[in-house]
Amino acid sequence: MTDAEYEEVKGQLHQIINEWHPALGLGWWDISLEHVRDEGVFDGGDDEARRNPGCVARTQTQWEYLQATITFCMPRLHGRTYEDLEEIMLHELVHMFVGEMRDCMRCDCGVDKFDVKHEERVVTQLTKAFGSTRTHFEKPRANREAGPFEGGKDAA
Repeated sequence: MTDAEYEEVKGQLHQIINEWHPALGLGWWDISLEHVRDEGVFDGGDDEARRNPGCVARTQTQWEYLQATITFCMPRLHGRTYEDLEEIMLHELVHMFVGEMRDCMRCDCGVDKFDVKHEERVVTQLTKAFGSTRTHFEKPRANREAGPFEGGKDAA
């Protein structure tokens, strides 16, 4: 990865977080971004990354202090579309909402090793939900597709 390619991807990531950070109401959070150029360094820094060799980013939170660090493996992001980078960033930001569940699960279940698959599934679903709001709200109100929601009750 050349310096120019690195800077291009880094610039796109910063553009994306500047857009999604306020949209998700994360203004209270102190978020740091780390950009790792060496895949071996990236994989060596985290058990989950070692178990998932295709991992392109990871988020570590100190949710009790509203602090998070998102670390990106830059060589694995090079060549991806802006839309792919946006989904990756959104996915990592959503981890900030659910990160504390990991600690709660350890405490309540007495399990030494938390299986991250549950968190990843929830984060993936929320990422898709949040991401779909972009295309929904970009359309003029008159052209938005309304769903067939028929539930709810009228208050007496």
